[in-house]
Amino acid sequence: MGSLQYGPMQLMVLLTLVGSFMALTGIILHSIARIMHEFKSEMVTLGKASNKESFTVRSAEWNN
Repeated sequence: MGSLQYGPMQLMVLLTLVGSFMALTGIILHSIARIMHEFKSEMVTLGKASNKESFTVRSAEWNN
């Protein structure tokens, strides 16, 4: 009778687990990067809006 070789089976299971872990980690990191990019864009937009408002207020103070 032949013997069952466990080496290739263990390698396949290990590579499957590592690949699944890497895929899920990549999805999570990509999502976090997108959220951070959107938050940064929103903060820049809000910063520009507040700078314009403060500039108009300061200009009005200088005119008086």
